[in-house]
Amino acid sequence: LYRGSYWKERARKLASNKVPASIIVVDVVNFSFVNTQYGIVEGDRILREIAHLLLMNIRKTDLVCRYAGDRFVILLPNTKLEDALLLVNQIQCSIESVAFKPSSKKVSLFTKVKSVVGCLALTETIENTLSHLNQELDELGERVA
Repeated sequence: LYRGSYWKERARKLASNKVPASIIVVDVVNFSFVNTQYGIVEGDRILREIAHLLLMNIRKTDLVCRYAGDRFVILLPNTKLEDALLLVNQIQCSIESVAFKPSSKKVSLFTKVKSVVGCLALTETIENTLSHLNQELDELGERVA
């Protein structure tokens, strides 16, 4: 996947061209446990598998990037918020129903994700929009924990 800086560049271009877009931020819940329990190599493998699932759920015109650590950000040009909400539910079901098999273990691992959806704000900087979505995601995590 591309990095967050490329995502921001594409989002800025959409905003400057006044193209409406939705944004999804996806976070793997308690991923530090995976790295601690199974090791960083297995953690990275699982993140790559999650990245593949994300790519399988988006259109060719959409963009998914690894944002930070175990967070991913998806840019959905010309997508209404209600359509993005439907997509985020599909993505969550897709990821949470896959059994990841760590190489050295007999038991499969199921991951949980939390997600937030927003709109590309034409009146706000990309950094502020992402900051608000990340804050919303963190607050969601506190309510879930």
